[in-house]
Amino acid sequence: MNFTKKKYPWISNLKKKGLDDPVCGAGYSKISLAANGMYYPCSAWQSYPVGNSYKETLQDVWKNSDKLIYLRSIRRKHLTKCNDCEAKNYCSFCFVRNFNENNGDMLTPAKHFCDVAFINKKVVEKYRKNNNNQ
Repeated sequence: MNFTKKKYPWISNLKKKGLDDPVCGAGYSKISLAANGMYYPCSAWQSYPVGNSYKETLQDVWKNSDKLIYLRSIRRKHLTKCNDCEAKNYCSFCFVRNFNENNGDMLTPAKHFCDVAFINKKVVEKYRKNNNNQ
């Protein structure tokens, strides 16, 4: 057993990202409430309000916000530019980063983060090669 599996046994349970998997946790597995009472799908995405705590309950926003419903509907298969990318399993696609980098287009990956995914891929492949962990 190699060091990584011994120290981090959960690592063997990691799976490759499937095309039907959600793209991002924003609005899918998290929500943020700001001091001004506005709800956002992510604490970093305060240019994309999804509700107002002064007018709606958290439960109402979580279940009924059109913006959250839309975010939850997006799957990896909808990101056609990414589907054939050789670094897709090393990418941490993020709506807010893309939104900020691409003038409001959350579905187009920002070049910087694509570059990071390829660096991640290279590091993992080198690690695996050096540790006979193909």
